[in-house]
Amino acid sequence: MDTPGDFSTTLSQLGAWLSVNKTWIFSGIGVVVLGVLGKWLFIRPRPSNATDKGNTTSSASGDGASVTAINSNVNVQNSDPAVTKAIKAIKAIKAIKALSRDLDAKDRQLEILNQQRIDAQQGEQGEKAAIKEAITALPNQTEISDAQARIKEALAAAAEGNTTLAEAIFAEVEARKVAEGKEVEARKIAEEKAARKSAYQEAAEAARHRGALAFLHDTDKAIATYRRATELDPENAVGWNQLGQLLYRTGALQDTEAAFRKVKALGKAADNQALLAIAYGNLGIVYQTRGDPDQAEAMYRKSLGLFQAIGARPQVEQVRGSLEGLR
Repeated sequence: MDTPGDFSTTLSQLGAWLSVNKTWIFSGIGVVVLGVLGKWLFIRPRPSNATDKGNTTSSASGDGASVTAINSNVNVQNSDPAVTKAIKAIKAIKAIKALSRDLDAKDRQLEILNQQRIDAQQGEQGEKAAIKEAITALPNQTEISDAQARIKEALAAAAEGNTTLAEAIFAEVEARKVAEGKEVEARKIAEEKAARKSAYQEAAEAARHRGALAFLHDTDKAIATYRRATELDPENAVGWNQLGQLLYRTGALQDTEAAFRKVKALGKAADNQALLAIAYGNLGIVYQTRGDPDQAEAMYRKSLGLFQAIGARPQVEQVRGSLEGLR
């Protein structure tokens, strides 16, 4: 389809021609010829794959000329020079329009090629700058082994176009810096973990204090608070032991046993004989309360032996009293 600009140009050219040939144009055959030619100009042929539903025929004659149009094919026979001149003028206008479109297309292709050339030049300049930067940075890689000799050799090889040695130096620097980064990250993680653990331990201590105070007026609140303390600092045996004692007072023997066994596990992990002695003694109380004297005695005797080993006399006497109570 013609662009608006092409159509305007065509109209202006036709206007100029009409002003010169107006006498002929407004005669009988002139009007008919222009009507048929106008249809020929502005009605385009259908696509080749369109279904042909029949031919459209238009014809006119007079004043020494006849015009026949079948679809897009126009046949003009005339003996009037003015008609011949009009047809040539219209064909010339169409040829000019076609040439103009071809020139516009070629201009666009040239613009694309020129932009591609510019992009390629810029990319090449960028690569050259990167290579120069790498060569300039090579003497600064002094942390590698045998740095001075290797850098000198790499620079000499690069000057000959061989960058293998330079690449090896940068690969070594890269690997070293990655390892350093991992060490820093690991150290940072360890420091953050230690700081977090310390903060949670302090929070757990505050929770235990709060639980001790809550026990004076609200046992359930005290138990919940001590549980919170064990969540914040699960490796604190004191918190688990206090929780177990509170649970024992409420009659929750299963939860009580679980708390005291946690104290036992922490004592074993730390090889803490005192914690183990306390855990066994408390487990003996749980078994005794359940009516299982055999298991209770076994726990008490383990507790007694450990207290004796560490020289804890008050606890030794206390456990002996518990054993006597089983008889």
